[in-house]
Amino acid sequence: PHALGEKSFAVLETARGMSGEFTAADIAAAMNLSAQSVNGSLTALQKKGLIVRGEPVKVEEDGKAKFVKFITVTDEGKSTDYFAEAAK
Repeated sequence: PHALGEKSFAVLETARGMSGEFTAADIAAAMNLSAQSVNGSLTALQKKGLIVRGEPVKVEEDGKAKFVKFITVTDEGKSTDYFAEAAK
């Protein structure tokens, strides 16, 4: 079982609903939170094997180069039903 806090669960649910390449900042924007506020949850989810943060990739945004880590929800993260586990 993967005991998750309410915020981590919400972050996972948001990530599960996203498509294509996305970052912590994308998840935070979708949740109306700061990227820093979702990073702790992402770290917890990664430790449980539910998401993977990719290697830093250089992207250009507004003419400026920066490095981002794209996030992938693992098969386990996609298939785990936390509501069912929480009800046990």
